[in-house]
Amino acid sequence: MSWAFILVTTLLRVEFTGEARLRSGELFYREQHQEFYDGERLAKAQTVYVDSGGKKIGELASVYSGVPGLPQYRYQDLRSGYEDGVEIRSDTVVVFRKPSASKPREDVEIAISPQLVSGQGFNHLVRNSLEELISAGPLHVKLILPTRLDYFQFRARFREATDQFVKVRFEIDNWILRLFASHLDLVYEKKTKRLIRYEGISNIEDSTGRHPFVMITYQYTDKK
Repeated sequence: MSWAFILVTTLLRVEFTGEARLRSGELFYREQHQEFYDGERLAKAQTVYVDSGGKKIGELASVYSGVPGLPQYRYQDLRSGYEDGVEIRSDTVVVFRKPSASKPREDVEIAISPQLVSGQGFNHLVRNSLEELISAGPLHVKLILPTRLDYFQFRARFREATDQFVKVRFEIDNWILRLFASHLDLVYEKKTKRLIRYEGISNIEDSTGRHPFVMITYQYTDKK
């Protein structure tokens, strides 16, 4: 498939930015997001990552069709040449990673099954399930991790709510593994169901090749 984005004027474009800071408060990077909606349905999205000096360091392109939580996507780190993502072919998901610009791409195939989610699809699935999370309990998913060329059982569970916000924790499903694994805390605005804050491990590597803990805050602008 082509990863080029064709801007269709009949789609609603939602633009928002994210500012990722380390535990120290230091700015790590910024995110520039565009989402394109066909009515209420998210059709495609694009994210550009820039470092604290304004240099573009990565990009993520996602295309949504069929299953809301299972987009096709491709992430590229423009510094190292690392790539990963998901391609959907009929009833099969191809999960891939390319460790660096000089190394070959690696692929595995996974059969499409219920609860399978990929990339930013888990966020949109949670957004559409906030009421159920509050009233009915955790949402269980199979999250694809291209870095591991596999998927793992995760759950999203309601933690707390105010008049304006809902807080959700995203964590590995197995309680023993949960003792050793990191989790993500997500804060959504009740009225719009938009993600307002993210706290957890970054998908962007630092200068040592590690993925540090970050807190990302988001601001939105709607455009036709």
